[in-house]
Amino acid sequence: MAAPSTQQDAAVASERPASAAADREDSPMSTAASVEHFKFSVDGHSYSSTLNTLDRRSFASHEAYSEFLTETFHGDVPQTKYRSGRSSPVWKYLHKLDVPQVNRRKKVCEYVCVLCADDGTTPWEDCLIAMYGNRSSNGATHLQSRHKDLLLTEDRQPADTTPSTITTTAGPVKKQTKRQYGQLLSPPTPPRRDAFPIAKKRKSSPQTTTKKAPMAPETTSSDSLTVHKMTSQCPALDETNLLASLVYPLSPNSFMDGFYQKKALAIHAPSDRFEQLIHQGLEDLDIKQLLTTTSSEELQAWVQTKRGGEDDDDGKIESVKVESVEAAAILHAAGHSLYFRGSPELSATLIPALAKDLGFGFTATSIHGESQGEIEIFCAKAGHVTDWHFDFMENFSVQVAGKKKWKLQPSSVPYPVRGCTPHYKTQEVVEQQLKIHRLTDPAFDYHPTFDNVSEVTLEPGSVLYFPAGMWHRVECTEDSITMNLSMFPTPHADIVVDALRHVLLQSDRWRRGVSYDTPDAARAYMTDLLNDLKDQIGKLTAADILPERLLIHGRGISGDDDDSDDGDDEDDDDDGDEKEERTKDGAEGKLTKRVLRLDDPALLEDSAIAFRQTTRVKLNPLASVMHHADIPSIHYDTGYAADDLVYILNVGFGHTSYMSSLRLEFQCSPLQAKLIDMIVQAPSATPFSLRTMLDASKELAALSKKKSETRELLVALHFLAHAGYLTVVVNDDFNSEEG
Repeated sequence: MAAPSTQQDAAVASERPASAAADREDSPMSTAASVEHFKFSVDGHSYSSTLNTLDRRSFASHEAYSEFLTETFHGDVPQTKYRSGRSSPVWKYLHKLDVPQVNRRKKVCEYVCVLCADDGTTPWEDCLIAMYGNRSSNGATHLQSRHKDLLLTEDRQPADTTPSTITTTAGPVKKQTKRQYGQLLSPPTPPRRDAFPIAKKRKSSPQTTTKKAPMAPETTSSDSLTVHKMTSQCPALDETNLLASLVYPLSPNSFMDGFYQKKALAIHAPSDRFEQLIHQGLEDLDIKQLLTTTSSEELQAWVQTKRGGEDDDDGKIESVKVESVEAAAILHAAGHSLYFRGSPELSATLIPALAKDLGFGFTATSIHGESQGEIEIFCAKAGHVTDWHFDFMENFSVQVAGKKKWKLQPSSVPYPVRGCTPHYKTQEVVEQQLKIHRLTDPAFDYHPTFDNVSEVTLEPGSVLYFPAGMWHRVECTEDSITMNLSMFPTPHADIVVDALRHVLLQSDRWRRGVSYDTPDAARAYMTDLLNDLKDQIGKLTAADILPERLLIHGRGISGDDDDSDDGDDEDDDDDGDEKEERTKDGAEGKLTKRVLRLDDPALLEDSAIAFRQTTRVKLNPLASVMHHADIPSIHYDTGYAADDLVYILNVGFGHTSYMSSLRLEFQCSPLQAKLIDMIVQAPSATPFSLRTMLDASKELAALSKKKSETRELLVALHFLAHAGYLTVVVNDDFNSEEG
């Protein structure tokens, strides 16, 4: 079970008095003085909670605390008293969960969604909703994105009347049988300013009998920049088709073919396309509130020591760390510009969606699970200039307030792995950037040539895409707020180097530490290694490095990496290989880890899973399978009995952190386990098939005489090939035979 994250609403660490939260105007405690709080401790720190089951309890660690919550509630929603201070209608569908706050992030509480927990398939610890301060938008956007048939509206009442009421316009909420990720930015019908969620899709009125064709955009183009000016309405941002809504009127395919990583593109459109994004996603452009909800650990102000002209080398920027929201707001009011990240929820909504549209695939997250992109908010004052530089990110700049004049010029460094920032006063950074860029262009100069400069001014409603490596200079002609979606593509070199390191570490010669007495001895040993390198590389195939499951579903376990699939059940990637479920300990009924089931009857009968007895496979040198009992349960209870047929698969762990590119836990039948044990315990150096295994093992052949038993074995082999433990041998005459 994934432990609940370590945050809380009414629980406050011992270093801070429990009454401190109540003194804050935006604290949930400030509206709940009548709620009794019970003290408990975690890892030696004191907390208070509204859950009386925690009264005077002491937990040795946060893991023990999380385990206690799981055992106590058995998947039920832990409910507490309704907080009258939260008048938003969304709270009808949410309940508070008390979890300790143990870090410095601004997360102060967590809620669980009652609809998710009540659907009968989603455990409460899988539907936690992190809330920030006393804001209602997070819960509302969760409800609208996950429960598409639920439309929340809030009837505004005069101040002296009863609180707002709730209406649902789409009838009862459907039971969810699979995660659905819908329109956080675009509900099915256009909402009012007081409706949820963030943005809207424009649909024709039912009374409309004719539909005007959109006017063709005014277009200008140069070698480095194309500009489209829309005079008609433009679609609002929609995370289910985020790239399409950003580059409209171009299609995503046209953008990817003609602009992505090649050329800048500016789209000018009416400013109302961002109206709901501003209202719900960007705090109505309230600077202080944006600073409060940022995911940045620290705030940064840009200070220009001297404002110079375009050719004035003294116009340098210094980045200054700001200690508090109040201090940052004061600096901004005094004429300085601010830079910080967007809210975690906005980033979690837009970045994965854009990564999917850009084809990032499994590299949408790093090997550590971090999103390969971020949302940056630039709050710049009129006259602020960011001098010529280029970035290593692919950037989409969304102008929501004020105007910015951009000058752009291509560089001689395509696909850079570092930026080039001559406007910063750090000699070490300059040297590092220069040496890296001269790998690509030995004549690389640390300044643009100014011989092919394009210019565009962004206004509210504008979007500018500019590729990594494009020189740009930005001047704010008015006070300006810009949301930047910065995406971090993963170089192919990183993927290949990790795979090669994985293979090399299997050799004693390559693992041996450096030790030499003369330079000649060191070079002689290195020469031997380089001669061996070609043979080591020859062990790898593209399928070894990139298993089908990794390419389709990403790095995590089933269900966790399909966030962007939008509930699409139409893919025919033979993903029926496994059924995901939560196992239970028979004695305690305790929920344990998520596993994939290879022995599910529906799976065994699925004709879409086709694998022949003669299909030849080989062991992937980048993969490992072990029985769960091989790992001693020293630090925590795995939730499995020693004889449970649960296995752990790791693929691609040559990264310097030894994190796996893909990790799965799966459970199988006794017959399937027999097959897997044979492969693991007596690995074959040559390709093999089920038929050759049956010929070689009388015991396995005797156990699989029935057609249904043979089917079990074929499903297991299909899964192992799909997940990357085995690799199907291509261009093999044996695989052309029918089994």
